[in-house]
Amino acid sequence: MEKSSKYQIIFYIQILLIAYMLLTRFALIFSYNLDADGAEFAFMHHIQQLLKGNELYPDPYVYPYSFVIYAPLYLYIVFFISKIIHLNYITDIHEIYVVGRIVSFLCVIGCLFIVDKLIKKHTTSLFIRVSSVFVFLNIISGHAFVLRSDGMKILFFLGFIYNYLNYFFYDKKPKNLVLLLLFSILSFLAKQDVIVYVILLLSIHFLYARNKSIFVVLVLSIMSFLLASIALKTVFGNFCFDNLLLFNLQTITSIKSSYNLLVVLFNTCRLLPVYMLLIYVIFQLRSKDEMLLKILITTSLIAAFLSSFFLFRPGSYLNYTYESSVLLMLALFFVLRKYAQQFSVLIIVYFALFFMSNLVIKNYRYFPAKEERYCTEYKDYFIMRKQLLPLLNHHESLFTPELMLSIFFADKNVIYGQEFHLDRLIYVLLGFQSESKLLFNSSEKYDENFVNGNVRYILTLDKKEAKEVLEKHYKHYTWKQNINHCLLYEFKE
Repeated sequence: MEKSSKYQIIFYIQILLIAYMLLTRFALIFSYNLDADGAEFAFMHHIQQLLKGNELYPDPYVYPYSFVIYAPLYLYIVFFISKIIHLNYITDIHEIYVVGRIVSFLCVIGCLFIVDKLIKKHTTSLFIRVSSVFVFLNIISGHAFVLRSDGMKILFFLGFIYNYLNYFFYDKKPKNLVLLLLFSILSFLAKQDVIVYVILLLSIHFLYARNKSIFVVLVLSIMSFLLASIALKTVFGNFCFDNLLLFNLQTITSIKSSYNLLVVLFNTCRLLPVYMLLIYVIFQLRSKDEMLLKILITTSLIAAFLSSFFLFRPGSYLNYTYESSVLLMLALFFVLRKYAQQFSVLIIVYFALFFMSNLVIKNYRYFPAKEERYCTEYKDYFIMRKQLLPLLNHHESLFTPELMLSIFFADKNVIYGQEFHLDRLIYVLLGFQSESKLLFNSSEKYDENFVNGNVRYILTLDKKEAKEVLEKHYKHYTWKQNINHCLLYEFKE
């Protein structure tokens, strides 16, 4: 570690902040919050379907319209663990949450290990290694730690990056090529959008280097993704890619009134200094020996633009920026190796502000009073279930606009299909405006279920946004009764 007392103070502050961030997220593993980050309950629904013995990718065009827009790897890992320890998909909902969050937390720890290994190839400085871990924890959001596949995806993407760098710039061993391809496929199976960034990095490398080696790896990677896609369709059936692709293609009909614009502006503002520095540096590069830095800067800047574009998908959040942020982090590391002395004070101030931005969006916040409330609400949901069961004993259908409540009735006749009207789901849950529609699928057939009486009951949270959605979009339903903190509506001719 550097002898300077200034760096020693910063070093220990970073150690404390890393410990704080990890301990906070560890504590949140056991939270009774049904949505600690990123609509966890959607993943819970999919795991419940697997525990029920249902197929993962059913026909999304027929009742009950239960479709899955996520790749299978993470879901099956959580499912298998839950199955092995004999968790019940209704009575052990909290325990399944804990299993999923532990898997994600361990994936993040694995990410930190790979980040450290990457940095150790270039420096023995403990200060820089700790700083790199601190920066990584700041660029990811709470999505990586919860019952979602984001943490697993970024772990495997980092594994791909590590072996890519080894194969082309460091060890150049054949095993690195095998691992490069393996981790790219695993990241694809964790979350399919990673394919964009893997192909982008290899393509930029080819455009700069124009040699046989990178061309072969690019072709092998594309072939690997194609083979993995064929395997998915073979294993999971004809509707696999209808679920994974067509129901992911959502568009916003009014950008100005959408919350997505705020997310894009927030992400752009906090990364703007990095963008400006990298743009400045890339115009200074002249030597062929700086090939790696050119590749990383170019790829990271294009990836940042692409991720900002993808952020305009309804329901998107900062997890859409994980790959671009990792690439930006690596590019920044190589740049700062040259310019660290010139920018040292600015760097310290910048990442202090970056850490504060994470506190603002509650990535690393723990509220004991809220946790007590979540526990009480969780128990109340089971009381609500007990009260509502007599109405559902004759196979009457139930719909919950926010999806979250449906996980307590997964053994009953529940209709899903929230992706048909994702903007309604977002508004009921978060109060955020977002006018959206599917690009290639009409909701007409689905909507008929709420006009002809196929859906008998609608259960929703007792809040202003839910009432507004019911009044505007479900006019054939009238209030029947209050059940704890929820409202039950019944179809009326």
